[in-house]
Amino acid sequence: MPAQLQYVSSDATQGTFSGSTWNVGDLNAGKTVTLEITALVLQAGNIINIAQVETVDQEDEDSTPGNDVPTEDDQDDAPLQAKQIDLELTKTANATVVNVGDTLITQITVSNEGPSDATGVSILDNLPSEVQYVSSTASIGAYNINTGIWTIGDLAVNGEATLTVKVKVLEAGSFKNVAQVATANEPDIDSTPNNDNGDQSEDDEDAVPVEGARRLIIG
Repeated sequence: MPAQLQYVSSDATQGTFSGSTWNVGDLNAGKTVTLEITALVLQAGNIINIAQVETVDQEDEDSTPGNDVPTEDDQDDAPLQAKQIDLELTKTANATVVNVGDTLITQITVSNEGPSDATGVSILDNLPSEVQYVSSTASIGAYNINTGIWTIGDLAVNGEATLTVKVKVLEAGSFKNVAQVATANEPDIDSTPNNDNGDQSEDDEDAVPVEGARRLIIG
């Protein structure tokens, strides 16, 4: 097996599989046997898994066992493209200290560092109870205030998407607005989507701390 794959298990209709060898034994004329291998993909990139007849007691009329010639019919390969992405998310605000009643504008930026295109991407941005939603603008996709989900969809390598959300501050005190990658079809190199690790140590999650103060009215 290629180095990008890690063996997990195998199931043969006849014989035994060990290491890289499937010992089939005798195979009668007209009979077909199969070997199914389950493997874990370890690395991104193009992967080719080659299998060939290694030994047989009788002479093959059109192939030579074990000679590693891909044009012969006793050898075949299964090409595979293993995808992997690196989604990075940052969240910023136009202010970190605001008065009750002020408008606060936050922006989420999501980029895909690759090496593969990302699909099925969505971001969770649940607004804290201390603010009230006013409006939003997304460069790609749409933001649903009821679910807190910004649906992006596809994001190419080196692609970037932004979401700007405008809210009204309702309460005084300290609060934090957290955003994180919720879904992606491909595995991320250094993050786990929707795991809410809390401290924003993964690069697919970020937060904006805000201090809300009451207006001082004199007179």
